[in-house]
Amino acid sequence: MLFGVICFAPTIVYQWSHGSVWPLLLLVCATILFIVGLIKMFLRKEYFVSAVSHQKLKKFEIDFHITESERLVRFCTSGELSGIENLKRAEVGGGLKLVIMATPDRQLCFSQVVQFVMFEYVEQTPVLQHSKDDAEILLRL
Repeated sequence: MLFGVICFAPTIVYQWSHGSVWPLLLLVCATILFIVGLIKMFLRKEYFVSAVSHQKLKKFEIDFHITESERLVRFCTSGELSGIENLKRAEVGGGLKLVIMATPDRQLCFSQVVQFVMFEYVEQTPVLQHSKDDAEILLRL
């Protein structure tokens, strides 16, 4: 967007001759650059890339029933991830989510529990890093 504004500035500042094509060309370029910048601002990426392995971390979200909040937090923070399979799931937007980000080979896996409170998701646990075995358990859910 900044390049679009920079291209637009000379059309206003300079006195162009009446038959010159440059002001129109700069105006078209400025408009295109501004629109592309605006579109890129709204269409941001939904993934992260690992600096070590250069693999994409893909995001998974699992909805749980709001009454399972304490148990889910306890299972995640203690590392007893096998107990998560027994928790009650929510059909659509139960207000409690387990957000998982992992690479395709499961070497790098992170999770966090978030809860919907007053029109926003609030973190219930810090971001936790898991081993490959724990990642397999989480992604089987």
